[in-house]
Amino acid sequence: MLLAGTLDKVYDGYLMSVHPETGELLFSDAIDEAERARLAGDHTRLRKTPTAEQALYLGAHYQRFLAEKAERSSKPRN
Repeated sequence: MLLAGTLDKVYDGYLMSVHPETGELLFSDAIDEAERARLAGDHTRLRKTPTAEQALYLGAHYQRFLAEKAERSSKPRN
């Protein structure tokens, strides 16, 4: 799965993930709406539904994304 360079960096940092079954793009609350629009534009999901093999990889990433999202939201904001 190829991502634009900026999306790849956000994905690698677990600030964005892809729902393994639907292909929906999901962003961390750490990225505001304006930045999401700049990064993804009109795209709210992958063009194609992930294959079973892709879904396995995406599922592992998605679980870590959710865990890191929960950890970030539990930390007090300055």
